[in-house]
Amino acid sequence: MSLQDALTLIESRPDVLLEAPNTARRASVAVVIRYAGAGLAGPVPASAAELFARHADSLAEGRAEMLFIKRATRATDRWSGHVALPGGRRDPDDADDVAAAVRETAEEVGLDLRRDAVYVGPLDQRFVTTNWGRDVLMVLCAYVFVLARDDLPLTVQPSEVAAAFWVPLAALTAPAAQTAETVPVGNRIGQALPRPLRAALHASLGDMLFDGVRIDAPSDVVPAAAAAELAKRPLIVWGLTHNVLTDLFDLLDTRSAIARFRFPTFRAWDLRAVLYVVSFAHVRRLKNDRPVVAAGKGNDMNWVGRSVDNYYGVCRTAVVVTFALRAAAVSYAVVRAVRCLRR
Repeated sequence: MSLQDALTLIESRPDVLLEAPNTARRASVAVVIRYAGAGLAGPVPASAAELFARHADSLAEGRAEMLFIKRATRATDRWSGHVALPGGRRDPDDADDVAAAVRETAEEVGLDLRRDAVYVGPLDQRFVTTNWGRDVLMVLCAYVFVLARDDLPLTVQPSEVAAAFWVPLAALTAPAAQTAETVPVGNRIGQALPRPLRAALHASLGDMLFDGVRIDAPSDVVPAAAAAELAKRPLIVWGLTHNVLTDLFDLLDTRSAIARFRFPTFRAWDLRAVLYVVSFAHVRRLKNDRPVVAAGKGNDMNWVGRSVDNYYGVCRTAVVVTFALRAAAVSYAVVRAVRCLRR
């Protein structure tokens, strides 16, 4: 499916409200796409279909790119320093979730999406969870916009955004860009535990590996001085942002994004092996049951988020089995040592 076909499909989808626990907040992000080099001008079309009809030739000459931010480093931010989509929590003054995405984008990167972009439509709302899917933190709402001009400058809010930049969609969806992000286990589970217990948890379970996409050469980095800093280490889109984009990119490549998607695993060899064994059939069933998002063939664009939360139950089983095997191995070694000493 072409990008234009995918956006046309998204434009026809309803924004279905996802009910959450009363303690869960709501947040919105903007998936902002531009056609660099297309030279778009004139009044903003009322719909994506009108945009494509009016500027078909120009869009064919442009390069589709997506806007990302690198969050500022802050001790109080759960996603400090992450590569993300512009957005944030919904305020009481926001009329709805779309308004929250528009306001946050204006605050973080200086783009007025109401004035300079075509609102395409929603992706599926999803729960943001912690403790391996057990606790719901908030509901995340993602909305797609296409800029009606490709020369709009970005202006970042330094307190929240370290840098903003554009990435070609072709680079994001290329199989060669697939990579993994390493994250300490204590950052994913047991966050309410005291630091010594979290350290013990990490010592026993090690790191987790999460599927991601590597960004090698972002363009139009703002502020310009941040470009050198971003080049020091690869930028990786992973976690919640990667989950949202995987469901979106699956529209563009006949389910290849889902087929390539790798569920979280562990660096520790024994735990990784156990998880592979206990999750093999489960993962295969999840991928085989993935509905196709197309007219008349399903309407699911939250497969990754829901499947990962479901998969964490298998992770817990793998951890228990691994600890049992480790305990059995230690017990066997102790018994053997005692017998040797008695001889």
